[in-house]
Amino acid sequence: MLARGVMEWIVVHDIKSFVAPQVLAEYWAVATRPANQRGGLGLSIEAVQQDIRHFMELHRLAREPSNLLKVWLDLLWEYKVTGRSVWDARLAAVLRANNIEHILTFNTVDFRRFDFLRVVHPEELQHQMREPGGAS
Repeated sequence: MLARGVMEWIVVHDIKSFVAPQVLAEYWAVATRPANQRGGLGLSIEAVQQDIRHFMELHRLAREPSNLLKVWLDLLWEYKVTGRSVWDARLAAVLRANNIEHILTFNTVDFRRFDFLRVVHPEELQHQMREPGGAS
């Protein structure tokens, strides 16, 4: 699986990585949703708890600072964000508030609007992953 391979590569190469609380919440929602419902994985609560503990062991937690609401609202207005994209903007606000300049995501389309982020699809890392010592 591409996502798992990329995450393992990041850890092995000691690349500084963060996970945002929102990502953990979104994972919980999708992972515990029944598999026969939209995008659900149908995992048990125990399995998801274990996954989240593992994520938090491997990655630093991107904090949600006290000014996050202001940063988020500023992004909504600046980038004219509407509808379900407000959640992507909230994640972008967490990154901006933590001075994180890169996001690794399969959802590149919704994050490219934020010109302060370097949006990276996991497939973009495959070439580096094949090279000996491929971290830069």
